[in-house]
Amino acid sequence: QLPCFVQADEVESSFMTISVAVPVPADADLLPYLEVYNDMLFEAPVRTVTGELVPHEAVVAGLARDVVDHASFVGLGGGSFAPGKLSQLQFVTITVDAVHYARGVQWLADVLCRSEFDEERLQVSRARLSGDATEGMREGSLVARALAKSCLFGDAPTSTQRACNIARQAALLDAMEAELAADPAGLLARVAALRAALLQPGQFRIHVAGPLSEILDLTGPLATHLALGRTPSVAPAALSWSCEKRVQQLAGGALVAGGCV
Repeated sequence: QLPCFVQADEVESSFMTISVAVPVPADADLLPYLEVYNDMLFEAPVRTVTGELVPHEAVVAGLARDVVDHASFVGLGGGSFAPGKLSQLQFVTITVDAVHYARGVQWLADVLCRSEFDEERLQVSRARLSGDATEGMREGSLVARALAKSCLFGDAPTSTQRACNIARQAALLDAMEAELAADPAGLLARVAALRAALLQPGQFRIHVAGPLSEILDLTGPLATHLALGRTPSVAPAALSWSCEKRVQQLAGGALVAGGCV
């Protein structure tokens, strides 16, 4: 049983990319912490399903060993202080060798659902992002682009463009330094609340791309490790492919697979 809507595309490649897209919460108090959340996600300790705590160093080493590439960002093609297209969606992706597909899905589930943010990682991420923001504020083109986006998207409190604006982030990161000294638990609680809002059941959309014909069990790892969602409340739109397609409806989800379109 698949946990949510899944789309799989056959791509001529040696690698499999597994991506999760989820809507960001419409909470103006939590959105500003998206930058810190994304920076920490692939470095935080992980509590495995067996209850074992994998420390930060082991997580980083394991990802370097098993994963070709990984990223967490706001909007397609987004980066630090710059949400990409579809900026109301949060994307988390992992790319692995096709033979390590199941391990890639497990890593994605571990960092997305079982990471444990702590004060040490929060301090490191805050300092790193603060340095990046300071450097960015010295670049005229970056500041001009941030100003243009501010004019385009306005000051809607639930806009990720507003929340991730480099000037606002620079001020937030400075304030976080004092808060980490005074009340680190309160700050960690807000980041945890953001993660909980992102992991609401039924919101997930998973995309798998790569040499599907080489994967013996495409759905098993997804059902095992990413069992967080429910059947989408809105059925997927009718599909029309210009190449051969196969659609398999499963209880709790739908797998859509076809050629690269």
